[in-house]
Amino acid sequence: MGRLFDRKISAFRNVYDQGQGKKIAVGEFLFDYPLRFKNEIEKVRAAPTTEKQKALKKMLPMATISGLFSHRNGGGLVQPSGLMCVDIDRKDNPGVDMEALKKELATVPEVAYAGLSCSGQGLFVIVPIAFPESHAEHFAWLQDYFRSEQITIDPGCGDITRTRFVSFDAQPYINHDARELTATKIIEHRPPSQMTTNSTIELVMDYCRAVEASGKDITDEYNNWFYVCAALASLGEAGRTPFHMVSRQYSAYNEAKTERKFNSILRSVHGINIGTFFYICNEHGINLRPE
Repeated sequence: MGRLFDRKISAFRNVYDQGQGKKIAVGEFLFDYPLRFKNEIEKVRAAPTTEKQKALKKMLPMATISGLFSHRNGGGLVQPSGLMCVDIDRKDNPGVDMEALKKELATVPEVAYAGLSCSGQGLFVIVPIAFPESHAEHFAWLQDYFRSEQITIDPGCGDITRTRFVSFDAQPYINHDARELTATKIIEHRPPSQMTTNSTIELVMDYCRAVEASGKDITDEYNNWFYVCAALASLGEAGRTPFHMVSRQYSAYNEAKTERKFNSILRSVHGINIGTFFYICNEHGINLRPE
């Protein structure tokens, strides 16, 4: 695939950019963009509230580190970059010294880049992978590896279409000669959780009908769409119809795209349970369970 940081990815102006994106080298996004947008990134980090921080982040450029896309979904993949980007968030790793962790990651030969996230509170790590067609299987192995080091990585990073915001780190770790990760973990389609009961599925359907009746789009941000899908996929195949029901509230709903997303997450993402679906519904004002 050529030199590691010369690999091509898609960059977008901001979260509202639904176009084809701009073809750039990953090195441009990692090394040039942060200098151009340093002031905007610092405003994000200085935001007084989480809500203000999120609003400012949405206006920053972002990129699909794992590939070049004609449009931002799995069906739009033109060429995988052979790179995987994982997030290590502060909220999932309380008490972890991120600067110390960055130094530890510098000893891992498969790590090509480690730097501060856009918020300045976490890290993002880029790893070249030997088999881009086995993206999910590489990610599953990385989850286990980091878990063995008492580090939790964001499960959403298993999605090859995942975008990340531009960020700035005055002292990132960079390894132009990082070794490709060859390890993978076999993933099988999962059956419904043993905790799943008919009453749970009935409750999920009740929530979905309430979502339809309200017309509210609980997948209004990509991250919400991912987490709703992962939560419903914890039901196994029983979650497929509910996922389409709530996804239809999105103005640009695409049945084939939604089907592909469910198939991908059913196969590759674990550890998110149905409670996340109820939580996101509640955040959008839909709560059918008694207090």
